[in-house]
Amino acid sequence: MKLLVDGVEVVFHNDVKVIWDSQGEDSSGELHLTATYEGIIIDKFDDGSCVSVSSTASLEVQDLSEMTH
Repeated sequence: MKLLVDGVEVVFHNDVKVIWDSQGEDSSGELHLTATYEGIIIDKFDDGSCVSVSSTASLEVQDLSEMTH
């Protein structure tokens, strides 16, 4: 797996996590996308505390590969 940040490859060792902070008028919390060699996990935290997940979803690499064919 490769990680590019602003078009530049970055060295990493395990998982990659991207966090969106959604502190808006309609909602608050965070959306976490974790990429691993097994697939992608998406967790939504309503309170932004990263303590309790309000919803989660995942896709395995094999499923992602099949979606593109």
